[in-house]
Amino acid sequence: MAFEDYVEVIGVEGNFRMSLQSSEMVPVVFSEAPLIRARVLWVDEVVSGPCAD
Repeated sequence: MAFEDYVEVIGVEGNFRMSLQSSEMVPVVFSEAPLIRARVLWVDEVVSGPCAD
């Protein structure tokens, strides 16, 4: 989640969380972990409830 002055990194399984100064730092932080792949996803809007077809 990106905010004006920081970003929150949340693991897929929900058991990992980190605050960073910018989204550009995400690949830098995870480049030292050989078994982890990091991806930054940008979402334009939040949808609640079941998805409609």
